[in-house]
Amino acid sequence: MKFIDDYLKLMICVIKADDVIHKGEEELFLNMLKDLGISSSAQNKYNKLLFSTKSVDIAAITSRVAKNVKRSMMPWFVCGAFLMADADGKILEEEIQVIKQLLEKSGFSPKRFTKVKQWGLEYIKHTKKGIKLFSEMP
Repeated sequence: MKFIDDYLKLMICVIKADDVIHKGEEELFLNMLKDLGISSSAQNKYNKLLFSTKSVDIAAITSRVAKNVKRSMMPWFVCGAFLMADADGKILEEEIQVIKQLLEKSGFSPKRFTKVKQWGLEYIKHTKKGIKLFSEMP
């Protein structure tokens, strides 16, 4: 559960990075909780965190995620973060900074971050194409 907790808290960091919870972000996050089979009580915990008027400690959460998550799993965290950043239709600099902070704390160089950012933006494009393919009737 620690792995999923880290993942969901990172998603909350991305959502709250610009201090606004957009409808698309909220919908994606709530669907994520359901699709992951998160219990009702745990869903309430994450909802409280998401809708709290207190800002999240992005530095502490990205540090914990960087410490806990193996490099082999980092692409899945970054993919999720890019998808969450794009959930409202626009990726903001504050959201990119959360991803950058996570990668820096995980030991990635600024040059590598630039490549990861390019990859993440391409991932968004491919994912949108995939969603369209699976949503069209055969």
